[in-house]
Amino acid sequence: MKLGQVININLENLGKNYPFETIKYVDISSVGEGIISDLEEIKVETAPSRARRIVRSNNTIISTVRPQNRSFYYFKDTPENIIASTGFAVLSPREDLINGRYLFYVISDKNFTSYLANHEKGSAYPAITTDVIFNKEIILPPLQTQKRIASILSAYDDLIENNLKRIKLLEETAQNIYKEWFVNFRFPNYENTPFNQETGLPEGWEVKKIEDCEIKIGDGNYSAKYPKSEDFIESGIPFFSTREMNEGRLKTNGVKRISEEQHFTLTKGHLKGGDVILSTRGSIGKVVYVDYEFEDCNINAQLVLFRCDNINFYSKFLYYQLSMPQTFLRLINVGTGTAQPQLPIKTLKYFELLIASPKLQQSFDNVVKSNMEQISILSKQNEKLKEARDILLPRLMNRTIEV
Repeated sequence: MKLGQVININLENLGKNYPFETIKYVDISSVGEGIISDLEEIKVETAPSRARRIVRSNNTIISTVRPQNRSFYYFKDTPENIIASTGFAVLSPREDLINGRYLFYVISDKNFTSYLANHEKGSAYPAITTDVIFNKEIILPPLQTQKRIASILSAYDDLIENNLKRIKLLEETAQNIYKEWFVNFRFPNYENTPFNQETGLPEGWEVKKIEDCEIKIGDGNYSAKYPKSEDFIESGIPFFSTREMNEGRLKTNGVKRISEEQHFTLTKGHLKGGDVILSTRGSIGKVVYVDYEFEDCNINAQLVLFRCDNINFYSKFLYYQLSMPQTFLRLINVGTGTAQPQLPIKTLKYFELLIASPKLQQSFDNVVKSNMEQISILSKQNEKLKEARDILLPRLMNRTIEV
């Protein structure tokens, strides 16, 4: 049957009689492949005009803009004031016909994504209409079978969610250490450290432009020119973009890949372990620390890399400085463009960083090393869990494997 026969789409929209003063707004940038970032609570009167879709528990949202980016999320237990952008379709299951979690797995199947991509309209802003979702034909097993399939697959997602919570706690702990040491100046032995009266900084600390810090800045490869879309292969060397940046790490699920031959023809954008990557086009300000397993992979033109070859500057210190909310706001303020924000390298060279003493930077790197290693392990576990779930999902859906 058609999917529209068992669901409602965009059932409720924000209106004059909305009972809450504030909303938790879900925009396109806050949703990934089955994941969602922390949502900011904002007042209704200051909310963007696109904040219209009311979301309830047991609803699934899916982006109607650039569907190939696979932005969707299932709301298990939802606060009453969740509002999604009009860039999403809100799918509400008719619960006597389709299980809500099963509905989520229907739309998260890559075959569903391919169907949407084949029906998108527009080149600069490719999108689909809700009619495309409504008219998608699906095979619907009995409700009990749906629940069983959802139960099997949700076991993977629950593990992934728990790992994400642990990653968040580990990351917040490291960020709090950075804040305590380098924002509040409560670093080890701070009581006995003299401060410069003119700068207000501890002696030996300074603020310098990136170009004066002996940090190498490298830009990525222009994917519109080379590699071209036909150059990407199923198995090869990862070619990372902004969409693979998640929770401060790179993910390989869904990443585009190039051959070794193509890789060696690219003269820039080659990664080394310990590099720090910053997104500089579109969603600017995302930061990632590069694990050594990604040595010699490539980045595209949306990203730049920072490499701390100077023995007096440490990459984990740089990563957490760029990750701080204050730094993010400064990056946004120096960006150019409105429809497509950018951070040119020539602008970044003049961006100022706090330079603590090399000894304290090294101490900080050593303190947060354990957290970052655990984050890396949990991220890899999640990659494997997603791979296993994605292999299992279509086989359960098409009854290749009986539940």
